[in-house]
Amino acid sequence: MNWLERYELTTLKQWLFVSLFAFPVFPLKLVNILFIVFSVLVVLQFLKERPQLLFRDYKLYALFVILFVPYFIEFLLYPADKVMQFELEKKLLFLVAPVFLYLNSILKVKPDVKGAIWSFIVSVSVLSVITILYLAVRISVFSEDSYQNGAFGLRASFEQFANLHPTYYGLFSSTASLWAIYYFNHYTRAYKIVLAIGLFFMILLNVLIAAKTPLFILIIGLLWIAYKKIPNKVKLSLIYASFFSFLFILVASIPSLKNRLSEVSDFFVNASVNNTVLERFVVFNCSKMVFVQDFYTGIGSRNAQNLLDFCYLYFKFYKGQIIHLNSHNQYLTFGISYGIYFLLLFVALLVVLFKRVNRNPLGFLFMMCLTIIMFTESILERQMGIYYFLFFGLLFLLPFHTAPIKNTTISRPK
Repeated sequence: MNWLERYELTTLKQWLFVSLFAFPVFPLKLVNILFIVFSVLVVLQFLKERPQLLFRDYKLYALFVILFVPYFIEFLLYPADKVMQFELEKKLLFLVAPVFLYLNSILKVKPDVKGAIWSFIVSVSVLSVITILYLAVRISVFSEDSYQNGAFGLRASFEQFANLHPTYYGLFSSTASLWAIYYFNHYTRAYKIVLAIGLFFMILLNVLIAAKTPLFILIIGLLWIAYKKIPNKVKLSLIYASFFSFLFILVASIPSLKNRLSEVSDFFVNASVNNTVLERFVVFNCSKMVFVQDFYTGIGSRNAQNLLDFCYLYFKFYKGQIIHLNSHNQYLTFGISYGIYFLLLFVALLVVLFKRVNRNPLGFLFMMCLTIIMFTESILERQMGIYYFLFFGLLFLLPFHTAPIKNTTISRPK
């Protein structure tokens, strides 16, 4: 297969691998096409090189495949069910991604881990800059009406343009921002200037759309980075005090942030019908009730939404019933569908993954973002969330990337 080198298809494979991590700015179908082409090139390269397959390495990747199994079994039992056909299509990546990314990791030309991280950071930065400019032109940023009812107008304008849910953007933005900040001092002056501009727009848009959990993740991450970077306790205390003072001023001066956070206090005093915290409270209670009802075996993915909708109707939460709100909690979603044992299996996967990547600060930050967001969002029920979980979860499992941080290529960017 000398034509692989002749037409530089190995280089193309590397570029496709890096491009996959720019998924926040790509249409879903394009990401799927990129992954298919990348997988074909991986197979061709694998057949040419015939590297040794080691189960002790692949077994960690195979843990991700387990998440596909119950959906596949339920699909085999109910192949004509439209819900299961849709669920199987969404979850198919759990079956194929671990296989092809593992095969790619054992080829002679190793995956460009640093390029993948940068691809994600740059894509989120570009999306942030373009979206901010769009919102400014549309006057959404400066219109008082945009900040009413939990900044619904601004968030709706954002989602319409970016084709991305505010919570998912917030998750991507917080992750990219924390990764960029952690090694900020290791870059050259030119890179620092470009990176600072990207960080400004990412954090600004994150604050404007004011998705609560991603902002909480960003705050926790910044506090952790300061703790890791500043050994002097007195200096650290002063920085923490300054940070919280600035945060208080920011909340008071940014309408969307003030409006969104006021919903929390209103919830405990006199919550209105459109209070999103109240809505989430109803969703959580309904999800908990459905989960407990079939605690051990679950009710199946095909039945989950119908029972949740029935519970919303019972509590007269008509909005949730009309738009079919899921549990907005990935742990409860798995528990509702397949019971406590599958939920514990998923938690065990997260523990194993954390133990493998926690020596890498970027891996630690990823796991922190992932585990927190799943308490308030069922991210594996949307394709963008699956990309985030699988691509980065598998990326940080790469054999040469799980060594101590001082030996990894991405730990000391230049």
